[in-house]
Amino acid sequence: MSQQKTFKHTFTYTAPEAKSVLVTGTFDNWSKTQVLDFVNNGMFTATVQIPYETPGQDILYKYVVDEHWLTDSKTETTTDAEGNVNNILHAPVEPELAQTSVSEANVADAGPEQPKQESLPPLFVPPVVLPSDRAAYEGNTCYNLPLGYVTS
Repeated sequence: MSQQKTFKHTFTYTAPEAKSVLVTGTFDNWSKTQVLDFVNNGMFTATVQIPYETPGQDILYKYVVDEHWLTDSKTETTTDAEGNVNNILHAPVEPELAQTSVSEANVADAGPEQPKQESLPPLFVPPVVLPSDRAAYEGNTCYNLPLGYVTS
């Protein structure tokens, strides 16, 4: 039996006089299961694991503040088919699972794995003259190059 994939979303609601704040919506079938924790200055927050919905389907939600169903005026709202105003969360699309099925024969035929080589632009480091040995460097240029840097 495969486990349903989820993503995390943090809900926040500010209600200085509130005693309890919950968030509920299509992600929990409007069952009022997610309690927000009081943080400070009247702010409540909770990070909720939300199941991925059908691609393109948005998640509707509301806050229940001291038993009153409210929306957050600071976030996007929408009106559903019954005329209810809800906050809306545009859920991310579930990441596709990487499918790698390589047979042992193909691995053997591939030969040893070659390290990936990066092409870096030439590094320019301005000349550095040490003030304490200025006389020793008169007419000469001293470069401060990174360890392992090869000049051509």
